[in-house]
Amino acid sequence: MQSEPREIVEYAERARLPAMPQPQLQPIPQVAEPPRTLEIDLLEVLRGIWRQRRTVTLVTGLGTLAAVGMALLITPVYTSYTSVMLETRRNQVFEAQTVLSDLTPTVEVIETEIEMVRSRAIMERVAMRLGLPDLLAARDRAAEEQPWQLTLRWVEDVFLSKVMAMAPDELARALPAASTTTDALPISLDDAVMFLAENLHTRQVGGTSVLDIGFTDEDRRFAAQVANLFAEEYLQEQVAWKMQATDSANTWLQTQIAELQTQIGRKRAEYEELRSSSGELDNGGASLSAQRQILTNERLLATRSERIRLETEAASLRRLLGQAGPEQIAAQVDSPVMSELRLEVSAAKRRLAELSTIYGTRHPLRLDAEAQLEQALRDVEVEAGRALASRENALAALRAEESQLQAALNIDSNAGRALGAQRSSIAGLQSEIETMQTLLDGYLTRYNQTAEQHSIIRPDARVISAAVPPKYPSSTSRTNIVLMGFVAAGMLGVIMGYLRDAVDRTVRSLGAAERVLGVPILGAIPALPANAKRQAPVDYAMQRPGSAFVEGVRNLVVGIGLAQASAAPRTLMVTSAIAGEGKSSTAATMARLMARAGYKVCLVEGDLRRPTLGNALRCSPRLGLLQYLQQEVGLADIIQQDPLTGMSVVTAGGNAENSLFLLQSEGFRRLLSYLDSSHQLVIIDAPPVTPISDAQVIADSVDAILYLCRWGSTPKATSAAGIRMLVRRGGAPVFGALSQVDTKAFASYEQSYAPSGAGNYYTN
Repeated sequence: MQSEPREIVEYAERARLPAMPQPQLQPIPQVAEPPRTLEIDLLEVLRGIWRQRRTVTLVTGLGTLAAVGMALLITPVYTSYTSVMLETRRNQVFEAQTVLSDLTPTVEVIETEIEMVRSRAIMERVAMRLGLPDLLAARDRAAEEQPWQLTLRWVEDVFLSKVMAMAPDELARALPAASTTTDALPISLDDAVMFLAENLHTRQVGGTSVLDIGFTDEDRRFAAQVANLFAEEYLQEQVAWKMQATDSANTWLQTQIAELQTQIGRKRAEYEELRSSSGELDNGGASLSAQRQILTNERLLATRSERIRLETEAASLRRLLGQAGPEQIAAQVDSPVMSELRLEVSAAKRRLAELSTIYGTRHPLRLDAEAQLEQALRDVEVEAGRALASRENALAALRAEESQLQAALNIDSNAGRALGAQRSSIAGLQSEIETMQTLLDGYLTRYNQTAEQHSIIRPDARVISAAVPPKYPSSTSRTNIVLMGFVAAGMLGVIMGYLRDAVDRTVRSLGAAERVLGVPILGAIPALPANAKRQAPVDYAMQRPGSAFVEGVRNLVVGIGLAQASAAPRTLMVTSAIAGEGKSSTAATMARLMARAGYKVCLVEGDLRRPTLGNALRCSPRLGLLQYLQQEVGLADIIQQDPLTGMSVVTAGGNAENSLFLLQSEGFRRLLSYLDSSHQLVIIDAPPVTPISDAQVIADSVDAILYLCRWGSTPKATSAAGIRMLVRRGGAPVFGALSQVDTKAFASYEQSYAPSGAGNYYTN
């Protein structure tokens, strides 16, 4: 080993400094935490959102583009309505209730009319009138020619076939086969009816007797046309039903009239034959037997007339049971029981309508209401059957009575045949002819009435407002979709920007640094500009002494007090929590600036694990602190000169796994004592604090510590952990600073740190 210079040895002998005492660990006072309260600084929230304005703008732009794309894909649809009012006035001519308006706007009637509008028969007629199957087929062909459809088919034909060709056989069999272009299947009438059912809308307007018949379609004119056609077909359906009922009634009346006319003709022929065969018989001077025969004959005629009437009513009721439904039967049959059943049917339908608006089709209450309605309708049919049976029973009784009277009359006639058999026969025939004639006159009157009313049949509703093409779509317009998408995306962007700023766990302001680190924060060192990113900071500082980066380092020099005439720290350690926070660049730049200002400065590389300072300053990395502490070279051999500023530089000299024990040795303290006595300032580039404990050992031998925290990069917890490791040992004061600060973004956190016009003083 080379011998050290004599003056160094003598100085060391004179100094013979005792071992530096280890600092006493001071107990940390326990301070009661104040109660936590939720405080929201609205201004800080707004600033955080403004700081993340790029995120807000990006999310808003993407959301708006998505809304525009959705708006372009959505086709606007239009709904047009035709208003139809049900006739509530009862207009009857000659009491012909079957063919004239007799609708009461109850809930049951309204629901019935709505179902009639939505019936398949009306939909089929509307579809046929429009030629809807061909129209829908044409629409499908036009949709297939849309640009996006053509693009999808082109992508499928070009790329999917190539993928299938390159894929293995097993994978190719698993992938779906490319679709081949085939002609579309024809649209059937059922498809057209389904299309109408899906887009048809029927509703009652408030509590009135007005129905709105609406239709929704992409074509506003087509929507109005279909709505008007549904209203027209609905009115024609009502007229057709009434005409069918009238024609059925007229056919039955014609049959009855023809039968009566035939019977009357036969009776009259028989009557004339008896008169001609008996001669001129008078009707006066009748005997007791003749009077009894007259009374019996009168009773027989009354019974026969009643029988004919009951036969007519029974035939009418039997026809009604065969052709009409329960509700029409209830309306036609007049009896106290049937009146009560009509009320029960109305109540059941009203209850079912109320439950239908509340519950689904399978709800128990609705099923019970449907069962009650079916039971009421069955009761109507049962009661009608009972009425028919009652009439048939009465008819059987009348026939039996008629047979008895006829038998009695025959007995009397046989008994008094000698007195006036021919006269009785003539009187009976005459009375029967008169009865038949009376019934025939009634049928003729009713037939004439229905024939006259056939020409005045009209529907039970009328159109009060025809559908017209709507001006505005019934669905959400494209403009509204874009506006809503813009607003929603803007709100989402604001939320994401706020959350991104809120969850940021790095230090971005001086106030936050002081709260996290708990030490005085001297300032911020700006990052190098974009055009100097590839240049070493120590070289950039020499080339741009008026730059913002150099000025930030000068602020640290002033803050620590290195430039004071007296009482200035003689040894300064520069460290950080983790690597990559700019401690070596800051230490070298600070040393060069002080050396250029005329101070005698020595820069020591204290990082024996990952040394980089020698290469940055272009010094020899082969001899340095490691060789000296291992007693391989003398002190004079490790002190080098910076070629730019002439300051003293002690590099690491290599890597050492036992760096902690070397830095705790007497040789390291002797080195610091010598450098302190021979220089005005000694700056030690120490390793980071949290990965290794070397910096904590060096901290025991310095006058001040500069702790760097990389702006917007190092987590707060990591920086705070490094500070705790330094502060808990006591001793030298610790100063903090932010490094590699983006000045533009930093201005949004520290507005007072970047006043307007400050850039005029910098020459980056």
